[in-house]
Amino acid sequence: MSAIAVLWRTDGGEARPHAARMLQALQIYGTHRQAIWSDGPVALAHALHRLVPEDRFDHQPLQAAGGTAVLAADLRLDNRDALIAALGIPTPEAARLADSDLVARAWERWGEDCLPRLVGDFAFAVWDARAKRVFCARSALGRRPLFFHRGNGFFAVATMPKGLLALPDVPKQLDEDRLAVFLAALPAAGADNPFAGSSFYKGIERIPPGSCLSFDGRDVSVREHWSPEHIAPVRFARDEDYVEQARVLFEQAVSSCLRATGPIGSNLSAGLDSSSVTVTAAELLAQRGERLTAFTAVPRAGEAEAILADRLADEGPGAAKIAAPHANVEHVRVPYPLISPLDPVARNLFAYDEPVRNVCNLAWIDEIGARARERHIAVMLEAPLGNATLSFDGFERLHELLAGGRLPSWLYEAAQFLRRRPLRQLIAHSLSGRDRNDLLRGVGKWWTRLDLRSPLAADSRAAMDERKAERLRGWSDERLNRGNRVRIIVYADPGTLVTGMLARHGFELRDPTGDRRFLEFCLALPLEQFYRDGQERRLVRRLMRGRLPDEILFSRLRGVQGVGWFRNMQLARGELREEIAAMSQSKLGSRLLDIPALERLLDDMPTEGGPKDLSYVAAYRHKVLLGAAAARFIRHVEGGN
Repeated sequence: MSAIAVLWRTDGGEARPHAARMLQALQIYGTHRQAIWSDGPVALAHALHRLVPEDRFDHQPLQAAGGTAVLAADLRLDNRDALIAALGIPTPEAARLADSDLVARAWERWGEDCLPRLVGDFAFAVWDARAKRVFCARSALGRRPLFFHRGNGFFAVATMPKGLLALPDVPKQLDEDRLAVFLAALPAAGADNPFAGSSFYKGIERIPPGSCLSFDGRDVSVREHWSPEHIAPVRFARDEDYVEQARVLFEQAVSSCLRATGPIGSNLSAGLDSSSVTVTAAELLAQRGERLTAFTAVPRAGEAEAILADRLADEGPGAAKIAAPHANVEHVRVPYPLISPLDPVARNLFAYDEPVRNVCNLAWIDEIGARARERHIAVMLEAPLGNATLSFDGFERLHELLAGGRLPSWLYEAAQFLRRRPLRQLIAHSLSGRDRNDLLRGVGKWWTRLDLRSPLAADSRAAMDERKAERLRGWSDERLNRGNRVRIIVYADPGTLVTGMLARHGFELRDPTGDRRFLEFCLALPLEQFYRDGQERRLVRRLMRGRLPDEILFSRLRGVQGVGWFRNMQLARGELREEIAAMSQSKLGSRLLDIPALERLLDDMPTEGGPKDLSYVAAYRHKVLLGAAAARFIRHVEGGN
C-alpha cells in the first residue's frame, strides 16, 4: 500500500515545498520509502509500505509516455499475468516490475481506457503534461481512498484528508450535513447520492469508488468508470456449471489476496463467508508449505449470552471446528476487551480521519489488530462483501416470481419458505422494494426510527428523515427491488478503513469476496442459483460442501459479536457522560446532538445486568455510543482537550 499526493499550483507558484508538507502528513501510511517528483507548479509525492514482493522494485513517482506523464499510485494488481501478456512484456523483464510500472505502461498504451483492464485495489493519479491536466481513478470497490481540494490558485489530491489539511490554505472545518448523514446511518455513497463525493471536512471532496476525476486547470469533472448495476446476465446449460465456475473464480480471488511479503491472517467467525475464505486460503497456503493464523473474537468468560435467542453469542467453538482439519492453521481466540468504549475510538481517530460508526466492533477489531501485529501479519483476510456475493440469500427471487406472473412457482417456493420462516417474512420478501419500505416504516421497526437509534437533535432528525424519503421517492421501483445485494456494494466505501488499519496495525485488509471478477460473476447469476426449493444461500452451500462442517454450512444462526459492550458501557458511564456534556461547549456539537436525551439515557442505565431487550440495543449500542464517538471526533477536529 501507499499514500500519494498531488499538488498543482495553477497560480504558477512552486509546488514542491507544499507537496513535502503533504507527504510528511501522509507518511504514517507509507514508512518504507518516500519520494517527490516536481516540475515548477506541479508535484507528485509517494510514500510506500511494501506489502507484495514486487514492491521492492517500486520507485514512484514514475515518469511515463516519454516523460510527458507522471504517475503516483496506491495499488495491488490481482491480474498481473494477464496485464503483462496484454502489454507484451517479456517474462524476465516483467519479473522486475512493480505493479505501478505495469499501470504506467497501461496508461501509455491505453490512457483512460486502461481502467477496465486493471483488476485489484487501486487509486492513482497522473499528471498529463501534454493535456495539462490531472487524472485520478479509484478501483471498483473503493479499497484505496482518494480525496481532493480545489483552492484559490491550487488543486490538491491526497490519499487521506490529513494530506490536504497539511496545506495552510485548506480549512480544518467539519461538514455538518455530512456528519448528520453519518449519525442518521444514511448511505453516503452511490451514483445518485448527493453525499457520494463528500467528506467530513468542508472543502474536501472524495472521489467515489469506481470513479475517476479530471482537472484541466479550470473545471473538475468526476464520472463513473464501473458500476455493479449494469452487469450482463450469465446463463449456463447445466446447474453444476455455475458452481464450478464460481469455484474457479473464488479460488482465484483468494489466491490473489495471498501475494504478500509476510505472514497471512484471517478474521474467522462461525459464519459462511469468513469460514469459506479461511478454509480456501488454508488449502492454498498448504500447497506452498505456508501457515495461516485465524483470529476469532469471543466473549469474556461468563458473558456468552446472546441478545436474541436466535443469535450465536460465542463463535469460538464453531470457528475451532472450521480450523481444526487444517494442520497449517493456528486458531487464536481473542476475548472481548474490558475497556472503556472510548479508548479504541481515541486511538483510531488520527489514523482514520473520520468518526467511528460501530464502536462495539472497534473494541475487538483493535484487539485482534494488536495480536496480529505481534505476529507480524502482513495481510488480514476478511469477507464484508460476502453477503452480496458468495453467501447471498437469494430471497429477492420470491418477488421476481410474483412480479413476473409465475404464480405456480411462487406458491411452491412460498410453501417451502413457510416451513422454516414466519408469514411476515414471506410477505416482506415478496413485496416490491417500495412497498417493503412503506411496510417497515408503517410498523415502526426500531431500525427505521431515528428517534430511537440516532443521537441527532430533533431538528436534524426531521431533516434526515425528509432527506431519506426524498431520495427514495426519486428511485424507480425496479431499483428498490434489488434489495440489499447491490446496495451493500454501492454504499460501501471502505478505503479509509483499509488505510487506517494499515497505519494502526501494519497489515492490509483484503476481501476475496469483493474481487471484481468474482463479484461480477455473482451479480450475473440467475437468482435461482442462490434460492430454490426453500434453500437459501445455495451457491456457497454447494461450493463449500465437504469443505466446511455441516453444522456451519447449514446453520441458520447469525453470530453477534461484542457481547460485552453493555458491561463496558456501565463501567465507563462517567466518562461517556463527560464526553457528551463537553459538547455543550461546541457550537456544532450542541446544535447537532440531542445532549439532554443522551445524558438521560446514561443516568437511567442500570449498573448491573445485561441489555434487557432490543430497545436497549437501539438506545445504548446505537444512540449513546454513536453520540459519544461523534462527540470525541468533533473535539478531535476542533482541537478540544
